[in-house]
Amino acid sequence: MISVIMPAYNCKEYIAQSIESILNQTYQEFELIIIDDGSKDETLSIATEYSKKDGRIKVYSIENGGPSNARNVGMSKASYPYLCFIDSDDCYDKHFLQIAYDSMMQHDADYFIALVMAAFKDSKKPLLSIYDTKIMQDQEYIEVIKTGVLNSPVVKLYKKALIDKHCLQFDTSLDIGEDLKFNLSYLKHVNTFLVYNEVLYEYIQNPNSITNRYKTEYFRKRKTSLAYVESFLNGSDEAKEFVAENKVKLLYALCLNYFSQPTKERYRNLKKDLRNQYFKDIKVNDFKYKSMYYLYKYNLSSLFICLNYCIYLLRKKRILKTVGTSI
Repeated sequence: MISVIMPAYNCKEYIAQSIESILNQTYQEFELIIIDDGSKDETLSIATEYSKKDGRIKVYSIENGGPSNARNVGMSKASYPYLCFIDSDDCYDKHFLQIAYDSMMQHDADYFIALVMAAFKDSKKPLLSIYDTKIMQDQEYIEVIKTGVLNSPVVKLYKKALIDKHCLQFDTSLDIGEDLKFNLSYLKHVNTFLVYNEVLYEYIQNPNSITNRYKTEYFRKRKTSLAYVESFLNGSDEAKEFVAENKVKLLYALCLNYFSQPTKERYRNLKKDLRNQYFKDIKVNDFKYKSMYYLYKYNLSSLFICLNYCIYLLRKKRILKTVGTSI
């Protein structure tokens, strides 16, 4: 009853364990649709070998067009009434499909959302923490958006009928915020949704993944993403507060993006972005961002960048230890 869609690109080290995490589900009525996005390594051959052993696995090879295009192709191939997504370097908890499906049936919900675990070689930790498991109504959008769980399409269960009825797709013109846009577009059409406060997905910290590469026009794209959230929430006071709170996180993200592939020109652009008037109404409630905020507030941009560089090095050290991690 569930179509699991996996976009895959150059992930030969990880795809086998991702596939195994689906095959080992306690809920077995699924199809696994793997969209190889023009991989140049052995990803396609590994996926194909699995498909020969299990008829529920269907593999399609397309020209490289990015993960959003691959997910759209996967949705067009899906034949079951429920959809979920998995990245080819991550793993699902073996109970995910069962819990998600049973929860949707029990509560007559249109949408199921759970939590993600970040997996390092030396530790694992939830990426987000939210309130108790609960059924939510459409007017409670902002509470879910604030948690950040909508920034990714994984560890969620969607109704294919809603996606088809409203012609929902991932926006292939975006490479930042496209997952959030898709989830918000879907959320517009649901009556009730279930937020499940348990970790059911393991996000493997892959140093070669798209999320760890330098992104051009990052500042503009992130601003566009925040503007989309504000528009979705009809410019409410809560929406404006959410955007203000996220601006300090954007300052941090701008630095991390620069550190991923630094050049003198990008450093000049970073300094210019940090001085942008867009950040004049920053609001900080999260304690871990307080030190960054005060360095920024008092125009200590060099110290601000140095602090973030230290954080980046610690983060990179943990990520590089992850290669070879298994669930």
